[in-house]
Amino acid sequence: MTAKTDRIHKKRKFDQGLEGAREAFLRDGFKPASVAPILRRAGVSKATLYSDVPDKRRLFSEVMQRECDRLTGAARDRP
Repeated sequence: MTAKTDRIHKKRKFDQGLEGAREAFLRDGFKPASVAPILRRAGVSKATLYSDVPDKRRLFSEVMQRECDRLTGAARDRP
């Protein structure tokens, strides 16, 4: 694999991890959400998920930032 392909693969896996975390946080809230089920649901390793996000608090922040960005974009697209 080339370096570019490695980055794309890593980004896709990281995005999968964030989606698993998003589902867990929205369903359970911050405190009850556990990292192990997030990893299983997302199908990613802990190393993949934590390569750019060092802890659960930062993971939550990243998930919520993306969710806010998604909602802002949807609001802008409304006629």
